[in-house]
Amino acid sequence: MRETPETRWIEVSGCENAKLLTESLGTGQPFIWAHSLLGSMAQDLEGEVLAWRELTDVARVIRYDARGHGCSEVFGKPEDFRWDKLANTLWQVADTYTEDKVIVGGASMGCATSLYAACQRPEQVKAMVLVIPPTAWELRAKMKRNYSFIAKFVNVTRGLPFRLLKLIPAAGGDAGFQRRVMSVMARHLAKANYKGVVGAMRGAALSDLPPLEELKKLTMPVLILAWPDDPTHPLSIAEKLHDTLPNSQLEVIESADDPYAWPQLVRGFITSLPRARNSATASRDRAKKR
Repeated sequence: MRETPETRWIEVSGCENAKLLTESLGTGQPFIWAHSLLGSMAQDLEGEVLAWRELTDVARVIRYDARGHGCSEVFGKPEDFRWDKLANTLWQVADTYTEDKVIVGGASMGCATSLYAACQRPEQVKAMVLVIPPTAWELRAKMKRNYSFIAKFVNVTRGLPFRLLKLIPAAGGDAGFQRRVMSVMARHLAKANYKGVVGAMRGAALSDLPPLEELKKLTMPVLILAWPDDPTHPLSIAEKLHDTLPNSQLEVIESADDPYAWPQLVRGFITSLPRARNSATASRDRAKKR
């Protein structure tokens, strides 16, 4: 019988405040996970992204629906959805659950969120797990234009194209990983609040990964997971991150439809990290020394 996650609603600040749905499950080192653009906690579980329920014996997995995504509120100015601002949100979630150093990680937009979070508080990040990094730097301009167009189109049509996604048949159990994940996303987007989609797309259009000079300063262990032949998540960006981050490990699978080795790679990475004393123990030790 599986353990039930602890769920909380957390109000986060920004140009406008918003309430986010969060959950925590498992024991061990705190691992804050940020999902992809237009993703959610529910999508990650249904699409079997990293098989979360299989990691909770080695980490306390803390997840959340980002502003405008999943069950969380859609309120916010375009700046609130920028990836550096989503990193502020990540820290507000983390601070609610733990005072310990954390592992941060995420896929695509969540990867960017994690990198900005590490730049903001490097001393509080024990390690990072970066999955399918998005377009960045010299490759980013075209994607920004695409996101701006989608935001305008969805706003004008009040999300009608997404509501029509419910007409697409669900992918069968024998479908490849990417097809299954896209099928899950389509069904969830068919029920999404279009204002959240517009906000997320506007934020993505204003965003990029942190400058390389900032990333060179991040010395914590980093696991980068990538796949080939995906223009939205180019392998070249994962390789550049690997070349830039001083203490990184890059794992590339042969096909975007075969990421099933990833949960074991993440498990091995987490268990290889030194176990830190929790904050309560550290506080007691400091008190004894006084």
